[in-house]
Amino acid sequence: MNENLFLKETFRNQIQLILKAGPENISTIDPLKQQAMSLLAGGYGVDEVCDALKIHRSTLWRWRKQPEFIASWNQMVKKGKEKQIQALLELQHQAFNVLKDCLSSQSELLRFKVAITIVEKVDAMPDGLVCTEEILHKQQQDEKFR
Repeated sequence: MNENLFLKETFRNQIQLILKAGPENISTIDPLKQQAMSLLAGGYGVDEVCDALKIHRSTLWRWRKQPEFIASWNQMVKKGKEKQIQALLELQHQAFNVLKDCLSSQSELLRFKVAITIVEKVDAMPDGLVCTEEILHKQQQDEKFR
């Protein structure tokens, strides 16, 4: 299975779990709209969703402009992203162990490539502010531009 298809399928499964769990905004909209959201999140196009639910395109477009639908959609996507981030963080430990094992490889080229990769990743990590006053000032500046 290619990576995009895997990610799409994973996201679709997570959306189904979120819909079953019934976050507060999603549970307030009717089941047909919930199905539409689920299909859209699963990667189906507007025509496919309309055909599957036997609704007109204009109905779906109207729903997609309703604040209730938008809020539910955004909440569903946010929860899906949170679950994906958590899954990636859990895999991070395994990835570190693989890199660690590669540093002990018989292949000098592999050890070299892994070492370079690690150094590049560490160098790419941004340095954060360490002074409380600077952090507060930056937060205030960011708030002004929102």
